[in-house]
Amino acid sequence: MVKLLFIFSLAALTAAIPAPDTTSDPQLIHSDFSFEKWVDDIMANPDTALTVDQALAAHNATIHARGLVGRQSGVNCDKLTRKRAKGPAAVWCINHLARRGHNGDKCSAGCSGVTNCQHGQCEIVSQTGRCGDRKVNCNAVARTAGAVMDKCFRADQTVAGNAYGPRPNDWMYVHLQGGD
Repeated sequence: MVKLLFIFSLAALTAAIPAPDTTSDPQLIHSDFSFEKWVDDIMANPDTALTVDQALAAHNATIHARGLVGRQSGVNCDKLTRKRAKGPAAVWCINHLARRGHNGDKCSAGCSGVTNCQHGQCEIVSQTGRCGDRKVNCNAVARTAGAVMDKCFRADQTVAGNAYGPRPNDWMYVHLQGGD
């Protein structure tokens, strides 16, 4: 009888333990469209570059299942943040920073991180290993965030990641993440 009660109590305890979450993250997707190259187009001539909506549509129109072939190295997806940015808000921020850079505006980076753009559910933060305000043309921040978009954009239209920039020095770390 004691063994039977033990078995029933063990069964009840097992039923009370929640099952592990089996939902998987939306997969990373590949597109022939490059947000990093789009920033170069904005820098060259913002009047003829694709708009935010056109860039997002061009990206989505060329998605395929080729995997991560030819992707940029030095970009980390989802490493330092659990919040992902919404794709359209991220594209808006990249466009905003690229246009600021085209006008000669400088973006700051600091040892604790400086928010260079916050729009909707997106935040682009620049960080450097040295304390003190360091400045770089906003194009460099936009281009680095574009590299994150190229590697870390997901099937559910979200993105989060970080990368070093601007090339060739790579003294700044740019985080593209979900905002409040």
